[in-house]
Amino acid sequence: MRFEPLKFVVPGFIAEGLTLFAGKPKIGKSWLLLHVAWAVAAGDYTLGGISCEVGDVLYASLEDNKRRLQSRLTKLFGVSADWPTNLHFTCDMPRLADGGLKFLKQWIDNVERPRLIIIDTLAMVRMPNRKDQNSYDADYSAVKDLRDLAGKYGVAIVLVHHLRKAEADDPFDTISGTLGLTGAPDTIMIIWREGSGVLLAARGRDITDIKKAVEFDTGTCVWTITGDADQVRLSAERTSIIKVLEEAGSEPLSPRKIAAEAGMKVDGVRHLLSKMLKDGVVRKADYGKYLRVTPDGRREQEAEPENDQND
Repeated sequence: MRFEPLKFVVPGFIAEGLTLFAGKPKIGKSWLLLHVAWAVAAGDYTLGGISCEVGDVLYASLEDNKRRLQSRLTKLFGVSADWPTNLHFTCDMPRLADGGLKFLKQWIDNVERPRLIIIDTLAMVRMPNRKDQNSYDADYSAVKDLRDLAGKYGVAIVLVHHLRKAEADDPFDTISGTLGLTGAPDTIMIIWREGSGVLLAARGRDITDIKKAVEFDTGTCVWTITGDADQVRLSAERTSIIKVLEEAGSEPLSPRKIAAEAGMKVDGVRHLLSKMLKDGVVRKADYGKYLRVTPDGRREQEAEPENDQND
């Protein structure tokens, strides 16, 4: 058997099939997806530099109205007569089991190049749980039909959902609902705040796990990838350590004191200080304490790193 290559709508993040996109309310999910929708309809770029192949797009903004949609689009792209004609919007559609699936199928059949459907949000299209269903079965059923529809027609469907308030070691475990909700989609994508930054991550059956740091421009309302999450976070943590040492001036600080001032974990500060010592960014003072290297680069003779057991 021969199969067509997997089609990516947003390379690295969104492929054909069903994607569950979750984030806490008001974090900016809709701004991100509006820009994605435009980029796909126009064959343009999104997230700061990801090229999208052109195709027809349906954005079901079920918690908004046309006035708000126009306002957001104008904020993103300005007043223009050249908005993509293959970018379609609806603010109302039936629940999936009450005609919603038929509505989506008709749209797919009536456009030339169906490529992306965005449904914002899941709560507006799923059916209430039946009395004979447990929570897992209800969650799985809520998204299975969308996955099957996407697979049948080779389109990407993005279903917007929320994160729960409780924290977890794995951010993907904070998606509201049971494992049935996360088990059915082909891809899971989440956006969340971590420390002072925002991260965007995706994992799925057909994509490589990816985690990026992203930044929201409040002036243009555009999300941009700023780099790999781990590298950006490392850079931010180094910056925080440098700021604490600079504010301390000539007073050497222990890793524990730096961690308290920077809002970081002590072990993480010790690890970074060791690297920064080798890079010549800080220097070791007496009793396992550290100073910032002077701006002109002058450094005192450094002793071998000591065990910071009395910090």
